[in-house]
Amino acid sequence: GAGGVPPGRITGSASGADLSDPYAIIRRLVKMVEVLKQERDDANDSARAAGVGDDGRATRDITMLQRELTEMRIENANMFVLQEENRQLKEQAEKVTLDMDELKLLREENKELQVQLNDASQQLQALHLSHMLAPSGSAAGSAMQTAM
Repeated sequence: GAGGVPPGRITGSASGADLSDPYAIIRRLVKMVEVLKQERDDANDSARAAGVGDDGRATRDITMLQRELTEMRIENANMFVLQEENRQLKEQAEKVTLDMDELKLLREENKELQVQLNDASQQLQALHLSHMLAPSGSAAGSAMQTAM
């Protein structure tokens, strides 16, 4: 390339692009990314062809992959723990739902019993009042004495 620029590299003045045109800048950047990706791929191909490089890169890659595998195994174990917790929470939710249904029935029954209690209380007050107003020897008075 011209001026020491590697082939395929685009510089601001060498490209002939108008730097005030944002689309031209984007096109230049896209082309630069493509060139850099190709250079990276070429370097990776060369490293693979050479096997373990002088810098120990393959050893680092293996170590990194082993670390990733260990992390994934831990994550996998955590997934099973989470599944068990999820199952237990579902069971608890079902129990709470059943308890809520039972509570609703008990509240309805309690309302009915309150009504019956109020009715019985009113009847008792009426009977007591009639006993107080009736002469001591009357039938109402003797019925009250029998009830007590």
